[in-house]
Amino acid sequence: MQHALGETCVPINPQRVIVLAGGLDTVLSLGVKPIGSTHIDTNRWYYLEDRLEGIESLGNPRSPNLEAITALKPDLILGFEATDKENYVLLSQIAPTVIAEIQGSGDWKKMLNKYAEALGKTEKAKQIMTDYQARIEEFQTQMGDRLSQTEVSILHVEPQLEIYLEDSFPATVVADAGLPRPSDQTSTESTFTMNISKELLHKADGDIIFVWTSGRNEDLTEDVQAALEELKADPLWSQLNAVQQGQVYDVPGYWLGMGPISANLVLGDLFKYLVDSPSQVPQ
Repeated sequence: MQHALGETCVPINPQRVIVLAGGLDTVLSLGVKPIGSTHIDTNRWYYLEDRLEGIESLGNPRSPNLEAITALKPDLILGFEATDKENYVLLSQIAPTVIAEIQGSGDWKKMLNKYAEALGKTEKAKQIMTDYQARIEEFQTQMGDRLSQTEVSILHVEPQLEIYLEDSFPATVVADAGLPRPSDQTSTESTFTMNISKELLHKADGDIIFVWTSGRNEDLTEDVQAALEELKADPLWSQLNAVQQGQVYDVPGYWLGMGPISANLVLGDLFKYLVDSPSQVPQ
């Protein structure tokens, strides 16, 4: 099959799959449990914790443990261009390696299609997206006329302040839902994130603000928790329209996910907070 860095002959029914970088959510959504992955030792995948047992940790996505990968004797390795290009030759000597043409988390649908092709799960991927689109249409119907009039801001505290822009993962879900972004968060120099100081906090305003920190709430570091509390106590924060209207919502770290599982969880939050109506999250 063709991929970002060439052509690879892949096994018809791989049994020992390794997934690197941000692909774990995607592979699990396709019904495949890999034998190894990166990020396992971090809070990145906490929302998948009931599915992680038995998956070997392979270190940091930008410097995966090649010795550990070799020892696992994989029959297929999945990675993506932004993080795995430099190691492609070495990885290919270990096992057939497919590199998705992915530059960031906003490309999660492209990754789903490429990994589904490599795993022989294209019909499963189509069903995933059909179900996702059905939930999108349900959300849009329930929002009605409010849909085009509700500007959504996405703010990350770690402990610096970052606005997540159109090419970031959570922003793609918000865009799929048909929700507009505030004018200060469009036509920016960067299309992924925008760091702001407290003096520029007005750029984070909107009709709705979703705020999240890294990892699950109970596992926040002291620094991040302190930064969040300091932000909410700042007079500039209290001047924001969304704050004054009581339309600020703390959401979990899966807003920093990448894949169909986290996309459906983010969509579930849109149902929860914008239409006050739960929508069943696909398993």
